[in-house]
Amino acid sequence: MSSGIAQITFFLLVVMLFSACNTLKYLPEGEKLYTGAHLKLKSEGKVDGGKKDLQYELEGVVSPTPNKQLFGIRTGLWLHYKATKKPKSKLYQKLNKRYGEKPVLMSSVNPIRNEKILLNRLENNGYFGAQVSSQVKTKDKTGSVTYRLKVPEPYMLKSYIYLPDSSAIDSLRNSLSKSVLKVGLQFDTDLLKKERTRIDKYLKDQGFYHFNESFLVFTMDTNHYKDKGYDLYLSVKKNTSEIAVDRYKIKDITVYPDYSIDESDTLYQDTSSRKGILFMQGESKFKPKHLEDYILINQGDYFSQEARLATTRRISSMGIFQYVSVRYNTDSLKADSVGLLNANIQLSPYPKHSLRVEMQGVTKSNSFAGPALIVSYSNRNLFAGGEILQISGNSSYETQIVNGSQRGLSSFQFSLDNSLIIPRIFPFKVKFKWGYSVPKTRFGLNMSFIDRVQYYRLNSFQLEYGFNWNSNEYISQSINPIDLTYSDVSRTTAEFDSILANNTFLAQSFEDQFIPGLTYSFVYNQLTKVEREHRYFFKSTIDISGNLLGLFQSGTNTEVLGLPYAQFIKADIDGRHYARVGRDSYWVSRLFVGWSRPYGNSSTLPYIKQYFSGGPNSIRAFKVRSLGPGSYNAASTGTSFFDQSGDLKLEFNSEFRHPLVSLLKGALFFDAGNIWLVNTNSAIPGGKFTRNWYRQIAMGFGYGLRLDIEFIVVRFDFATPLRTPYNNASERWIDDVGVWKGRGFNNNVVVNFSIGYPF
Repeated sequence: MSSGIAQITFFLLVVMLFSACNTLKYLPEGEKLYTGAHLKLKSEGKVDGGKKDLQYELEGVVSPTPNKQLFGIRTGLWLHYKATKKPKSKLYQKLNKRYGEKPVLMSSVNPIRNEKILLNRLENNGYFGAQVSSQVKTKDKTGSVTYRLKVPEPYMLKSYIYLPDSSAIDSLRNSLSKSVLKVGLQFDTDLLKKERTRIDKYLKDQGFYHFNESFLVFTMDTNHYKDKGYDLYLSVKKNTSEIAVDRYKIKDITVYPDYSIDESDTLYQDTSSRKGILFMQGESKFKPKHLEDYILINQGDYFSQEARLATTRRISSMGIFQYVSVRYNTDSLKADSVGLLNANIQLSPYPKHSLRVEMQGVTKSNSFAGPALIVSYSNRNLFAGGEILQISGNSSYETQIVNGSQRGLSSFQFSLDNSLIIPRIFPFKVKFKWGYSVPKTRFGLNMSFIDRVQYYRLNSFQLEYGFNWNSNEYISQSINPIDLTYSDVSRTTAEFDSILANNTFLAQSFEDQFIPGLTYSFVYNQLTKVEREHRYFFKSTIDISGNLLGLFQSGTNTEVLGLPYAQFIKADIDGRHYARVGRDSYWVSRLFVGWSRPYGNSSTLPYIKQYFSGGPNSIRAFKVRSLGPGSYNAASTGTSFFDQSGDLKLEFNSEFRHPLVSLLKGALFFDAGNIWLVNTNSAIPGGKFTRNWYRQIAMGFGYGLRLDIEFIVVRFDFATPLRTPYNNASERWIDDVGVWKGRGFNNNVVVNFSIGYPF
């Protein structure tokens, strides 16, 4: 980014911020702007979880919320006033709709109501007998409220007892061993709610179909203790209806694979029975034998809510039904004083054929950007067993948008991805009447053609056969016992030939060759649980190529069908931690470790399997693929960015994400890492991994702006190096190159533009 543009941008920002400082002058006559609440806690004893955590929780219930500030300036309020000021500006009106905020006035604040809310929240947490008072403080144009809270010692659980009566459920007593209420815990109404929900689920899994958690009653007794202790008693509400405490078994099971919400539209053309399940077939046929593994409801079993939910989840995971419902109706008969239920499984399929055409503007981690046309076709329930055929074609033109020697690179790309997904183990007959999900079999036949105009044309073909499944809510796994890739460089330019001539390792990585692989992936993902304070993501991938072929061949024979095949082992670990800091801020960190080892007839990995470092999703203070391997300096040797790939990768990223105003968010970040080679390459001096690897770690930091619009995130990250591994040992740290001494700050700022968060 040029210094002229930076100065103009800085000037406009200063003008806007200076103007926004004057928002108080727009206030209505006699009104004051509410600036927020201040809570002062005085505790008589130990506060469970810490005084700061309690204060943070209490601050969240005080209303209203004051106008947001950016560096002490209420930009949203300023936009609101600019939009309503005459003559009205269309620009300000549009900005106001998106980012503006109406003033929060002192006249809208009700301290007495907030006092009651604070007392209620304290009592819900076991602080009975707390005291709350408030004091309004005002200045010329602003006002705030200070709440003083006197917090006593909380009540602690001494015992938890079940009291049976005439409506007693014998099996309920057995559930207390798995209770979330433990002796010594502080009184908490949220825990009581969780306990009621847990017991309700437990009883429903025992056959109590008509039971409801509202039938459970908790009573509290503090008379037995001089200190802040209490006994908790659980009972079933008196006069609970008989059907609520009766158990039920499954009688008939009926499946409607072509169900319509308007049942009058469905004409059932055929019925068939298989293993006690009646299938009502409509126009869209579905082979009953392929639904067996997905249905966990059995005739003669007691009703189970878990079996109901698991059946719904497993059938939904097939991807061919847009509506899945398991409904029960009570049968008029009983068996041995046990109620009977009839289960109706209603499945409404997606349209069999779908075609989607999409135009996109694409940005990639290698800094290529450009338009793309994507055409996708799906055929669901292809062979009447839940199979899905997917064909997707992608045609794009891209050009690199970085500055320097890499500028002007462009490419044309076309890819065709074909996959057949079968919702079972194929061709083997393996039954899965257990587990979180049923494994799927995937056949893939993919091809791609990349024409980097200035360098080469690369063609690749891939054949895949594998399985994927979910072990539980968080864990998913996949394995491809057959993963064959054939790559072919069909055109090279004189410039690219000269690059390969100077680097035999790089030349080998671009050779025409087979990549016969076996891949396995394990993923643990908690990121969808946004309510958690701490969330974790972990992914591990293993890629092994050529080992089976090597077993069956001997001597110097290292070819298949006249072409060499690659032999290597590659393993990646990607770990991430998301921690909530405050209400809407997060501290997110990632550690990536990648290791590979060529062996046998390969001295280096194929180019498409190698690691790269630098760029918007990597170490952002360095341009795309401009780092490594090791201390190698591509600029000093005049070689291309193709040389900057490696067999090993270590990278750490950490950033503090926080809201700025409305949809605009910011992030302060730090990145570190590099790539290395496992073998010495004379064309890449300093690239081999050695015991001094830690001295070759690159570091950078910066600040990012992110426009987060639910379905898309537009990201700008501004970064500068802290440490460069390719400089002389005495000039690797930022202070050594004079960045902070007025000798090149602008030249050391890297601007990254991308779509989506970096991790």
